[in-house]
Amino acid sequence: MAKQLINIGTPNGNNGDTVRVAFGKINDNFSELYVGLDLLNVGTNIRPATSGAHDLGGVDRVWHALWLSPEGVHIGDKLLSVNVQGAVTVNGDVVATPNGDPVQADWLANSGSSQILNKPTFAEVAFTGDYRHLTHKPTIPTHTSQLTNDAGFSTFSGSWTDLTNKPTLFNGSYLSLTNRPSLFSGSYNDLVHKPTLFSGDYDDLINAPTVPTDVSQLTDSTGLLDGGYGHIDGGAATSVYTANLNINGGGAY
Repeated sequence: MAKQLINIGTPNGNNGDTVRVAFGKINDNFSELYVGLDLLNVGTNIRPATSGAHDLGGVDRVWHALWLSPEGVHIGDKLLSVNVQGAVTVNGDVVATPNGDPVQADWLANSGSSQILNKPTFAEVAFTGDYRHLTHKPTIPTHTSQLTNDAGFSTFSGSWTDLTNKPTLFNGSYLSLTNRPSLFSGSYNDLVHKPTLFSGDYDDLINAPTVPTDVSQLTDSTGLLDGGYGHIDGGAATSVYTANLNINGGGAY
């Protein structure tokens, strides 16, 4: 229904709506408001006629910079909403978490609740730690000629002959050694624990064989003595084999 206006006529013209007609229009207008805005329930809820179909204000008709939409609550140019994790966000940036955990600050963030404000301006070296990024670096000498010898140090040539207080070095001779050990003279007589050697005398031999001094000490293994012996003069020192003895005639003795 369109808005109904009461015809109030002209002053003293008796050409306006009657009182009944005028109040009828008033009732109709209020009825439309109550039905359209559900004002009968204003004490409990303000509900639109269709769920999710209407905004509480809009971009071109805001409630003093406040309006509602399916995205959330719009306050000025900020959108206050709750994401699927249950965190409260402002323009998509988390400002509060379901457990009340603080929002993690982000050094690199340039906007949002994680942005760190009033950050100092650091030189590049603060982020890289690279000596090359330092400013006003000193000149580091690379040669001794770049240094000032204010202490008057002597410049050493590097030659042994230019050294002072050189130690006396070993000349390489064995005779120059100290605490030399006593060496073996090379003489057999200087040996200790020498063995007792054989004298070379047959009488000093041990386990020497018994040498026979009489034929009776021999064994007649070949039968040389089968004919017997005869004594010419009866002496024991001379004996003759009797089988070959011939007294009266010639022959073998």
